[in-house]
Amino acid sequence: MKKLMLLAALGAAAILTACGDDSSSGAAADGCSVTSDDTSVTMTTSALGYTSKTIWKIDGDNVVTTYDPAPEGTEPITVPKGDQTIETLKASAEESCKAWEAAEVK
Repeated sequence: MKKLMLLAALGAAAILTACGDDSSSGAAADGCSVTSDDTSVTMTTSALGYTSKTIWKIDGDNVVTTYDPAPEGTEPITVPKGDQTIETLKASAEESCKAWEAAEVK
Protein backbone atom coordinates (compact mmCIF):
# COMPACT_ATOMS: atom_id res chain seq x y z
CA MET A 1 0.00 0.00 0.00
CA LYS A 2 2.87 2.35 0.77
CA LYS A 3 4.19 1.80 -2.76
CA LEU A 4 0.82 2.74 -4.23
CA MET A 5 0.78 5.93 -2.19
CA LEU A 6 4.35 6.69 -3.28
CA LEU A 7 3.40 6.25 -6.93
CA ALA A 8 0.31 8.41 -6.47
CA ALA A 9 2.36 11.11 -4.76
CA LEU A 10 4.92 11.04 -7.55
CA GLY A 11 2.15 11.36 -10.09
CA ALA A 12 0.68 14.31 -8.24
CA ALA A 13 4.13 15.94 -8.14
CA ALA A 14 4.45 15.45 -11.87
CA ILE A 15 1.12 17.10 -12.46
CA LEU A 16 2.23 20.16 -10.54
CA THR A 17 5.73 20.44 -12.04
CA ALA A 18 5.92 18.76 -15.42
CA CYS A 19 3.77 20.95 -17.60
CA GLY A 20 5.02 21.45 -21.13
CA ASP A 21 3.81 23.38 -24.13
CA ASP A 22 1.78 21.19 -26.46
CA SER A 23 1.22 23.88 -29.08
CA SER A 24 2.55 21.72 -31.93
CA SER A 25 -0.59 19.56 -31.86
CA GLY A 26 -3.06 22.30 -30.94
CA ALA A 27 -4.52 22.99 -27.53
CA ALA A 28 -5.55 19.83 -25.73
CA ALA A 29 -8.84 19.70 -23.90
CA ASP A 30 -8.44 20.20 -20.15
CA GLY A 31 -8.64 16.96 -18.24
CA CYS A 32 -6.92 13.80 -17.14
CA SER A 33 -6.87 10.38 -18.77
CA VAL A 34 -5.21 7.03 -18.20
CA THR A 35 -4.12 4.52 -20.83
CA SER A 36 -2.25 1.25 -20.49
CA ASP A 37 -0.72 -1.60 -22.43
CA ASP A 38 0.96 -4.87 -21.40
CA THR A 39 3.92 -3.20 -19.65
CA SER A 40 3.07 0.44 -18.92
CA VAL A 41 0.48 2.91 -17.67
CA THR A 42 0.35 6.51 -18.87
CA MET A 43 -1.51 9.32 -17.11
CA THR A 44 -1.98 12.39 -19.31
CA THR A 45 -3.07 15.71 -17.82
CA SER A 46 -3.95 18.83 -19.79
CA ALA A 47 -4.76 22.30 -18.51
CA LEU A 48 -4.50 25.80 -19.91
CA GLY A 49 -2.94 24.56 -23.15
CA TYR A 50 -0.23 22.48 -21.43
CA THR A 51 -0.02 18.71 -21.42
CA SER A 52 2.11 16.44 -19.27
CA LYS A 53 2.42 12.69 -19.00
CA THR A 54 3.51 10.42 -16.20
CA ILE A 55 4.53 6.97 -17.40
CA TRP A 56 4.95 3.94 -15.14
CA LYS A 57 6.67 1.04 -16.90
CA ILE A 58 7.20 -2.42 -15.46
CA ASP A 59 10.79 -3.35 -16.29
CA GLY A 60 11.60 -6.79 -14.90
CA ASP A 61 11.47 -6.56 -11.11
CA ASN A 62 11.19 -2.75 -11.13
CA VAL A 63 8.71 0.01 -11.90
CA VAL A 64 10.32 2.93 -13.74
CA THR A 65 8.52 6.29 -13.57
CA THR A 66 9.22 8.95 -16.20
CA TYR A 67 7.70 12.32 -17.02
CA ASP A 68 7.08 13.90 -20.41
CA PRO A 69 8.17 16.58 -20.55
CA ALA A 70 10.61 15.92 -17.75
CA PRO A 71 11.37 18.82 -15.42
CA GLU A 72 14.97 19.98 -15.82
CA GLY A 73 17.37 17.74 -13.94
CA THR A 74 14.79 15.00 -13.39
CA GLU A 75 15.90 11.42 -13.91
CA PRO A 76 13.57 8.40 -14.19
CA ILE A 77 12.60 7.00 -10.80
CA THR A 78 13.11 3.26 -10.34
CA VAL A 79 11.53 1.36 -7.44
CA PRO A 80 11.18 -2.38 -6.79
CA LYS A 81 8.01 -3.72 -8.38
CA GLY A 82 6.96 -5.80 -5.38
CA ASP A 83 3.40 -6.94 -5.99
CA GLN A 84 2.58 -4.12 -8.43
CA THR A 85 0.82 -5.11 -11.65
CA ILE A 86 -0.43 -3.12 -14.60
CA GLU A 87 -3.88 -3.31 -13.01
CA THR A 88 -2.75 -1.84 -9.67
CA LEU A 89 -0.68 0.86 -11.40
CA LYS A 90 -3.68 1.76 -13.59
CA ALA A 91 -6.00 1.91 -10.57
CA SER A 92 -3.55 4.22 -8.78
CA ALA A 93 -3.29 6.48 -11.84
CA GLU A 94 -7.08 6.62 -12.14
CA GLU A 95 -7.33 7.69 -8.48
CA SER A 96 -4.74 10.40 -9.16
CA CYS A 97 -6.84 11.60 -12.11
CA LYS A 98 -9.93 11.79 -9.93
CA ALA A 99 -8.03 13.86 -7.37
CA TRP A 100 -6.56 16.09 -10.09
CA GLU A 101 -9.94 16.70 -11.69
CA ALA A 102 -11.55 17.43 -8.31
CA ALA A 103 -8.84 20.00 -7.53
CA GLU A 104 -8.71 21.62 -10.99
CA VAL A 105 -9.86 25.22 -11.05
CA LYS A 106 -12.37 25.70 -13.83
